[in-house]
Amino acid sequence: MPFDPLIHHRRSVRLKGYDYAQAGAYFVTICVFRKRCVFGRVQHDVMNLNRFGFMARDCWLEIPQHYPTVELDEWQVMPNHMHGILVITDNTNANQPAKFGESKRGSLATIINRYKGAVTRQISEARQTKTKVWQDGFHDHIIHNERELDSIRRYIIENPLHWATDKHYAE
Repeated sequence: MPFDPLIHHRRSVRLKGYDYAQAGAYFVTICVFRKRCVFGRVQHDVMNLNRFGFMARDCWLEIPQHYPTVELDEWQVMPNHMHGILVITDNTNANQPAKFGESKRGSLATIINRYKGAVTRQISEARQTKTKVWQDGFHDHIIHNERELDSIRRYIIENPLHWATDKHYAE
């Protein structure tokens, strides 16, 4: 069975004591509020982005400009969610503890929350009304080895192929 973070983890489960700002590969899934299909449609097994989908895509592609130690691996915007692999290559801030109540600079949570905020701002501006785009939080998985990385890449690439039959996502 392919890896599906929405089936295995309904809420993001962080490893206790793990520093999510340290170098590593991370698979994330970010879901749209109430699983609404706002980013486009899958037609003939191909994801066709609408203007909001292009906003989500463009903000994702800008992540390395804001975080130079982050590389993008495989990713896919779907009608009501986003999958991506982020690789934190080095983070000299990883050894600096965050102040109480602050997100740790360069951590996975900070990167994803800023991404979600940028997409939300752009969509709200386009709609000329404040819009809740995303569900709270996100799903994450630390990628431990090349075999796992290859499996997750395949899952992301093939995601549009399974859209029509997937009870969690189908329109």
